[in-house]
Parts: sequence; structure tokens; C-alpha cells
Amino acid sequence: MATPGQALDEFRGLIGVTERPLGSNNAPPVTDWSGMQDRWCAMACSYVLSRVGIPLRIWLCQSIMDMARASQGGWSWTTTEPQPGDLVLYQWDTGRSDHIGMVESVRPDAIVAIEGNYRDSCARVVRKRGASILGYARPPYRGQASASTSTSPGVPDFPAPPARAIGATPCARSSSASLTGVGSSTSPASSGRTPPGSCAPSRRRRR
Repeated sequence: MATPGQALDEFRGLIGVTERPLGSNNAPPVTDWSGMQDRWCAMACSYVLSRVGIPLRIWLCQSIMDMARASQGGWSWTTTEPQPGDLVLYQWDTGRSDHIGMVESVRPDAIVAIEGNYRDSCARVVRKRGASILGYARPPYRGQASASTSTSPGVPDFPAPPARAIGATPCARSSSASLTGVGSSTSPASSGRTPPGSCAPSRRRRR
């Protein structure tokens, strides 16, 4: 079984991966591995964990969250004590988890995460800790204690916590997210559009 450091090293290797073409949800090597051309934030997490020996083939953020909250397969869930290597789950305006990434480091008022399908690419992102973070799913890493199960989160407030990408390239799909320094300040609640990284299911498959 892998360690959080091994998983993060694998994810860092994806930073800079970009959809071909932009907006297509075609993001090799992640979508080549999954066999699907779809919103790929959860795919990226599955790809990374599978590559380091934690098998996971889940394409929907909400399904990863449900698995962790149910403590299935050694996974665990917390809303208060993130650690590097945890998967962070966000909720913008759908009532379910819309986006996911992996925590790289933790600051007093923010987290640094690596996220697939962020503005059509994989990027390192700084996000303020706030109500739009539903919680953190901890994979069954080697030598790491499970997260303490905490009270189930309620419906978060809006707008989404500001995010600042390090080395990310803006794209049209990001206009609905509330961001600092990149893109538009329009909140997802007011725009009625789904931000980048949403895991809304799709029937499109790669040919």
C-alpha cells in the first residue's frame, strides 16, 4: 500500500496535463487510462491512486465521498482535520459534490490542492477553507491512521471559496467559479452555470 507522499509525487507528475483540444474533456494519460472522455477530476484521483497501488476506478466525486463516509475499504472521512494526501471534495450549487482534488499542504486558512479538470488542465490550486469544502476523504494509505469521523456537513454557503491557480491557464469554462486573480468573480449560485470540475454524469465515451 502506498504512502501519501507517493500519491502526491504521482499527482505532481500530472501538473501541466491539458485537454486536447481545450474544452474536450480529453486529457491523456488520464482519459486514456479510464477509457472515457468526460469530466475528469475524479478520474485523475483514481488514476493517481491506482498507479501507486490503491485500486480505484470511480469517476463521480459524490461516489468517492459516499465511500469514505461509509468507511468502506479502509477509507475514512473528516471535515475538520485535512492532511496531505487526502482527497478534498467541493460543492458549488448542486447539493452534491461537484469537484475533487488531492490536498498537497495545509495552511491555517487555506489548503493547497492538486486538481484535475481545473480550467481544462491539471494544476496546483490554493483554496480558502470555507463552507464550500464538504470534507476530506482519506485513502487507506500505509502507516497512516484513519481520519476521525466528524459530523456530516450541511448544505454549504455560497459563493465558492476563492481559488488561485499556480501555473494554470484560464479557459472559458471557468467563468462561473469565484476565483482570485484568474477568471471571473461571478459566483456559481448567481450564474446558474456549473463550474469547472463538476462531476455531472455524461454518456459520452471515448472512441
